[in-house]
Amino acid sequence: METFAATSLAESHAVVPALAPSPAGHDASAEVRDNCKRPPPPPEMSSSSSPGLAASPLSRTAAPAHPPKRARTAYFLFADDVRAEVQAANPGGNIGVLAKATGQKWASLPEEEKARYQARAAEERERVAKEMEALREAGLLPSPGE
Repeated sequence: METFAATSLAESHAVVPALAPSPAGHDASAEVRDNCKRPPPPPEMSSSSSPGLAASPLSRTAAPAHPPKRARTAYFLFADDVRAEVQAANPGGNIGVLAKATGQKWASLPEEEKARYQARAAEERERVAKEMEALREAGLLPSPGE
């Protein structure tokens, strides 16, 4: 069986020399921060000069920089309309309190009012579907099966 001799910390580990003090007015930490910054990202390669389009790294076809968002539901259209009112009624309320109050207002909303929001949601779904189809026809978005 082997026996190990006890060694001092200085013998077992390399000792790092102390850093020399920086000259007056020299901020060494700023120099370290500057040297650690990431290089700037490469410029976007765009095959088109259209604004709002960025080149896809996988193809030469320009993809929309910000494709259209999905259409909002009737509830979210309602929530957008009543957000300021709910926040005023619940000052300092966190997201849970505000969401619960909005949900209670939606649940107590008459069916005629809900129908108005559902009609607006249907219009928004149609608008978004047309925008997506136009982008697909222009070759800026893949087809649903791709």
